[in-house]
Amino acid sequence: MRASPHERTRDRQRFPALREIVIAGPSDGAQVAHRYAIVGRARCGEVRLRHVIANPSSYVYFDASRPCATTKPCDDIDDWKSAFGDCRAM
Repeated sequence: MRASPHERTRDRQRFPALREIVIAGPSDGAQVAHRYAIVGRARCGEVRLRHVIANPSSYVYFDASRPCATTKPCDDIDDWKSAFGDCRAM
């Protein structure tokens, strides 16, 4: 059985100077990296995981708070794909 990438990064003989792993992506890749940052359960021991999100078409919000107030009614503003408001229905 092959070791997972996370298990391999713990091998200090193989990667003695590894201190940080960056998970990054632009556009659609940013959406994947963003969702992974929120729900991923990766643990890399002493290695720090950093997520760099660039230009996604949407962001995940945990509640109704937004950087800018909306001026029109949006009944589905907290429904997934943009937030966790209705994720239990999935």
